[in-house]
Amino acid sequence: MRPDLHALAAQGRQDAIEALLRQLRPAIVRYVWARLARTGSQDEDDVAQEVCLALWSALPSYRDMGRPFGSFVFAIAAHKVADAVRGAARSPLPVPVLPDLPDRCPGPEETVVAGVEARRVRILLARLPVRRGHGIRSRHVTRRGPRRPAPGAAPAARARRRRAEPVTALAAGEPTS
Repeated sequence: MRPDLHALAAQGRQDAIEALLRQLRPAIVRYVWARLARTGSQDEDDVAQEVCLALWSALPSYRDMGRPFGSFVFAIAAHKVADAVRGAARSPLPVPVLPDLPDRCPGPEETVVAGVEARRVRILLARLPVRRGHGIRSRHVTRRGPRRPAPGAAPAARARRRRAEPVTALAAGEPTS
């Protein structure tokens, strides 16, 4: 690179600007690719193009302060790379579409209703004689089946009805004996 090329470009000479960008672009692209290749989130060519545009727009304001012109160029590139990394961190990640399934857990209303019903059943069971209450609890609350009769001896309909009468009476609000 000619030592006075950046000074001519800073003065606004179009041929010097084109020559300067033609010389610097491969180094800018390598720098951007090296910094953004690890993230894989931003198009490196787009960032390199942004660096070249930022350099082109900053050339009229460039003042030689004794530092190499390359440090000015790579400072612009470092800022653009940092902007790209910050932008990639803020962008949302693609998430696969999840199927909309119904929630099988009981909601607040069902939980309250179940609690009220359980309280009502406990009150009704407390009003039953101990032996009948125990039989109902063992069959319905603990989910154990009724005692099985001996093979061939089916319980009579009257006995079944007699066992069901207290529960029916309690549910209807009638007193039991």
